[in-house]
Amino acid sequence: EALIELGVRGIEMCHPQNDALTREKVLCLCKKHQLYISGGTDHHGYMEGHPHYDPESKDNVPGSLLPCECGVTKEEFEKIKNRVYG
Repeated sequence: EALIELGVRGIEMCHPQNDALTREKVLCLCKKHQLYISGGTDHHGYMEGHPHYDPESKDNVPGSLLPCECGVTKEEFEKIKNRVYG
């Protein structure tokens, strides 16, 4: 909340280190303060500790991603785009 007072306008919700509880808390905070929900549009592979991390894999890049492992919804993207480009 202190960062919001300093001008933070959005939070990265969809990050592989954010578990379901953290994503829910971030979502509630974003709704409460009308913040933008963001997430990376790229994927660097699964990190150690992630449920799909494979220590035997050279790069841990999956064939497909599960929901909320990368990116944001189209609706959230449009909100950010409209703010930036009018």
